[in-house]
Amino acid sequence: MTNEPVLSIYQTKAMLQSHGALNTLVNEALDNAQRLFSPDELRQYLSEIEQFIANKQSNIFIQAWVCSIPNVYQYPHGDTSDNVTKNVLHSLSELGKWVSAERLIQFLESLPKVAPHVNSREEFTAYLALIETLALKAPRNLKTLLDNAPMLLDVLPLSGFKYWANFGVNAHANNAAAIDAYFSLSSTESQTVFQQQRRGTPFSDIQRQLQFFLRAVWGKEFFMRPIASCYTAISNIDRYAIEDSTNAKVNSGVISNAVATIENGVILLPDAIDSDDHSNSPSLPCRKSEKQVYRAMAAHCAAHLRYSRPRVSKEYNALERVCIELFEDARVEALAIRIFPGLKSLWLGLLRQSSPLPSIRQSPQQSSNPKLTLQCISVALLNMDIEETNPHPLVELSLRKFTALMKRDMPDGHFEGIEQLGCWLARELKVIDECERSVAPFSLRPLIVYRDDNQYLWRQTTADIIRWEIQHQRQVKRTVSVMEMVNEIDCELADENAQEIWVLESEFFRDGDPENVSMNEQEAKERTSPPFLYPEWDYGLDAHRPAWVTLTERRVPKGNAEDIDRIIAKRQILVRRIKAMVEALQPKGLIRLRKQYEGDGLDLDAAIEAMKELRRGALPDMNIDQRLKRQERDLAVLVLLDLSQSTLDAIPNDIESRTILNVAQEATVMLASALDGIGDAFAIHGFSSNGRHDVQYQRVKDFEDEYDDAAKSRLAGIKGGLSTRMGAALRHAKTFLAEQPQRKKLLLLVSDGEPADIDVRDPLYLQADTRRAVEELCSQGVIPYCLTIDPNADNYVCQVFGQGHYTVVDRVTQLPDVLPNLFASLTKRAG
Repeated sequence: MTNEPVLSIYQTKAMLQSHGALNTLVNEALDNAQRLFSPDELRQYLSEIEQFIANKQSNIFIQAWVCSIPNVYQYPHGDTSDNVTKNVLHSLSELGKWVSAERLIQFLESLPKVAPHVNSREEFTAYLALIETLALKAPRNLKTLLDNAPMLLDVLPLSGFKYWANFGVNAHANNAAAIDAYFSLSSTESQTVFQQQRRGTPFSDIQRQLQFFLRAVWGKEFFMRPIASCYTAISNIDRYAIEDSTNAKVNSGVISNAVATIENGVILLPDAIDSDDHSNSPSLPCRKSEKQVYRAMAAHCAAHLRYSRPRVSKEYNALERVCIELFEDARVEALAIRIFPGLKSLWLGLLRQSSPLPSIRQSPQQSSNPKLTLQCISVALLNMDIEETNPHPLVELSLRKFTALMKRDMPDGHFEGIEQLGCWLARELKVIDECERSVAPFSLRPLIVYRDDNQYLWRQTTADIIRWEIQHQRQVKRTVSVMEMVNEIDCELADENAQEIWVLESEFFRDGDPENVSMNEQEAKERTSPPFLYPEWDYGLDAHRPAWVTLTERRVPKGNAEDIDRIIAKRQILVRRIKAMVEALQPKGLIRLRKQYEGDGLDLDAAIEAMKELRRGALPDMNIDQRLKRQERDLAVLVLLDLSQSTLDAIPNDIESRTILNVAQEATVMLASALDGIGDAFAIHGFSSNGRHDVQYQRVKDFEDEYDDAAKSRLAGIKGGLSTRMGAALRHAKTFLAEQPQRKKLLLLVSDGEPADIDVRDPLYLQADTRRAVEELCSQGVIPYCLTIDPNADNYVCQVFGQGHYTVVDRVTQLPDVLPNLFASLTKRAG
């Protein structure tokens, strides 16, 4: 039995030779198969080769089969090798129903690259099953996926890879171009889902902590972004990556666990740091270390922004640049440690943790290794001591020269000194040509995990240096007098990059401008908040599209507060009704509840009645207690106004020629008067949208604001425009209600139509997303309620908001009367 497979090897080689398919790689693969396979596995493997030859398969296909199976087999990972031939053969049979022979060859050739990234037999089988499923759903896109699968699986666990791939296929069904862009990580959606599935600690989870950390250390704000969000940084990342032609199509900026970099004053940090990623940091033991690496990276980059300035790169060779970078890194860290000594333990701890300190005098080979020499110099310069290493003369001399340089009082004098030190060290390293090959920039990466790629230190030309110096001149802000402002207000040379910013302590009104309209209101740029990213529910996928909608808060233009007062004066009858409603809803303090079964004391009247019944021989009512109940309102209300373009439509046959927005504004004024009189915490916000990338949110009055003339002027200034993407607005409004301490929370949406936007053609899509947002509100204890004036609302509003959570107003002009009464009925149970 044991000799049969061995004889079959020679027979198979002869068969392949006669078929013209035998070459060096095939011969080596067959030898490996004989060495690695069990007899049963080898027998099946060879029989399939014979079958392929009999079926007149192409030589390329046969060679791919012969070479791939043994290469997969040598990655056992807990018995992954069991039944490899059988499982791969089954996948080939399934894939053959949907894809061409060329794709089958690509599938076989990709397996040896995928095998190192699976951890068990079950994972390998699950990967094959996934490929079969994807071939069924998107056969035309299998090429792109197989091209990129090895690199993707290097970053994602198999479960994350499966989720990412299935999400793309389901989201873009029957759209081959979109799926191709998704599988190559070219689309924003693909990158977002990909980043959510990565191993380790994602940058998004720690970004806020890093911002607070840098603000506490340096006393200023720094801009930080994930590397994948800035594609121009990819060229810098590749400096630390070993190119792989098989992965040319994938967006390497998204994949890479690259080191940090600085571009245009923005700190770009890795999208995720994984303690198990040996390419990044071989010895990081836990998630706590991942956060420490992020902190060390951010602090190091901030030190460069504070103390470094660039040089012209072409004036130095590659080795000189590496040495200058080494001393410049040590310089900025030493200057930072002078002010914040705790940074030394952070940086030095990670440097020791990620790689053991080398001892250079262990052997002649090691003492001549320039990489080890530079490693020891890095440690010595950071520690400012070489006691922990077996000192090398070059390390001692580097430390002594660097220490002398750092004793200079003026940090600006360090600039030329660092260049001289770097060039000196490059000369001292023996065999410069050999060093330039062996001391490649990426060779320092495994040791100094937290340091950046130092692209910030170099520019191509002197003109780039001058441009950098101009951009980094500090702007001066100073307060000026009215006459200075008058004399210079029309300066044509002033722009956002001006050296001085002039501030006038009061508003500036120019002759010829509209009355009571300041220059700021006319020409100032609209203030927007940082973007808020929200998911959106796709009912076709039955899943959220992560970070799909971008929402920004916009400044509310101010109107005339007297307009609000005129609305109240015009509706005196309604105002009197509201006052009566307010008195009825205001908390009464303690109220006495009589005829209780259990209570705080005896209800004397009820007890007398019970005694009467007993004397008559009848069964008395035993509810003879009374108790006191504190009646107080514990309610927060957020009124959310639909400010879409349709609200600017005129109301037919209206005597006052009002628009829908005018009536909604009037109704909000009536409701705000009631809320202010009752004493409930309330806010008034509005929203509109211009596609998923531009949802605009306006905060007319916040919970902490008084309902005064300032709030009224903002309410008078609301304007309509654009579309109605409700889901994102509801999710954003939920964040404000979640911060309120009240026990009951009501979100009251006032709208004139169904959810719609310019980039959505399916009317059910945004309805389903709004329904999902309503469910999210309910799950967090917020009561959503929709008051709509859309005559066609019966077709959708019940499905979106649910029974009992909406009211349809037949006539728009009734809205000011309905809204306060509706609020009263909704909140009577709040006591």
